[in-house]
Order: sequence, then C-alpha cells, then structure tokens
Amino acid sequence: MGSRFRDDYVQFASAMLNASDADITHLQDNEMVEMLPRSVDRYSQDSPRQMVAALDGDGQTFRFPVADLPGWREGFSSIDAVEYPYGLQRPQRLRAHEYKLRLHAANIGEEASRVLQFMDFTPGAGERFGVHYIAPHYVTDSTSTVPDADFSAVGYLFCHTICIAIAGRLRRTRDAAITADMIDIRRTKGDEYVSQAKTFYEEYKKLMGIPEKGPKPAVIVDDVELQPSWSNQGRGYGYLTHRG
Repeated sequence: MGSRFRDDYVQFASAMLNASDADITHLQDNEMVEMLPRSVDRYSQDSPRQMVAALDGDGQTFRFPVADLPGWREGFSSIDAVEYPYGLQRPQRLRAHEYKLRLHAANIGEEASRVLQFMDFTPGAGERFGVHYIAPHYVTDSTSTVPDADFSAVGYLFCHTICIAIAGRLRRTRDAAITADMIDIRRTKGDEYVSQAKTFYEEYKKLMGIPEKGPKPAVIVDDVELQPSWSNQGRGYGYLTHRG
C-alpha cells in the first residue's frame, strides 16, 4: 500500500502545472480530482496489481465467482494462473485446459456472472487452491495501492491527462461572440498544452522504464472521459481469459 493519497497528487499537479494559470484554476476542485482515477487506470495497464487469492474447496463446488476475488474488476482483471494444491514448496500450476473463465447462470433466464470453473475435477474438502490474477490500482482520500516509488510517475501521467483535457476545451470554441483572432489564440494555447502533455508523458515513460516503442497515450484533444472504456485501451487485459 502506498502512503501518497489524492491530495498529494493534486498538489503535485498544481505545482507542475502552475495553479495560478486561469485555465488550470477552474479544474482545481472537482474536475482535476476526477481525472486522477483515469490516470491511475492508465498506470494500471502498465503496472497492474499482482494478486493471489487462496480459496478452499468443499468437495462439491467446481465453479467460483470471480467477483469475490479482492480487487477484481470486470473488464480489466484476468487470471494468470491457478495453483493447485496451494502452498507447496514447489508450486504446481494447472494447465490451461483444466480451468476456464466463463459466464454462468444458476437458472435459465437469470443474469449470468463470471466464474472460474474447474473442467476436469472438483477441489476436495479442505483442499486449497490459489488464483493468480491482476487488478487495477486505486487512490482515494486515505488509501492507495500505488507504490510510493511510482508516485512521481503517476503524478506526471495525471498532469498529462489534465493538459489534454484543457487543450480540448480551448480548441473547441462555439461562442459566436469570440473573434477569429481569439480563436487562433485559444488554438495556439491549446497546442502548448498538447506539447506539455507529451512532455509529461515522456517523463512518465522514463520513470516507468517504458521503451520508446511501448504503449503511447491517446492524444485526443477533447474533454476527458471520466469513466474510462477498457475495451478501447488495447492492452488485452480487458479480455477475461487466462493467459498461458
């Protein structure tokens, strides 16, 4: 668990972006804070939480709801491996065909939920198995899963997100009273924020050790999407299948 919380990231961004700037000031209270989860989600793609949950069999159950796994997020999380039995000095992992992630409904007509299903056997009573999976990070007012070592990296990514959002708002001018010269000024200033965003992202990549040919940010100059769509992120973690 990290020791740097939401206010720490807001202060970092305020210092880096010069909070006295009129374009930044109106984002200080609500919108800047709302952009932080988007940045943390993007960071999670590059460095997800590596989780292990130990579950007990009962000799009858062969389907286990993955929603019960701590930190599991539908659309992001995926299973890397299943260790069975769990806790051996020399870990034994099941083969890919021995378990599946699938949708299951207890009765016809009921809403299906995602389950981990053992295909060839049922864990016995008192037998424990371990589920290795990934989960996204989170930062709140008083808790954080982002390691302190990555605080500055996520801070720069936060600045990148804010700059892209501001650039979009400056470029999209619909007020008929605004002159062409004023529109040109706004577009020029928007370009400056795009340039800053690229610089901040380069700092993020440098701190995270991401190579030049690694993932690139979506530089869409528009209002920031506060509820990220994981199907558009392109890393593959949105597919709920085990890898291996």
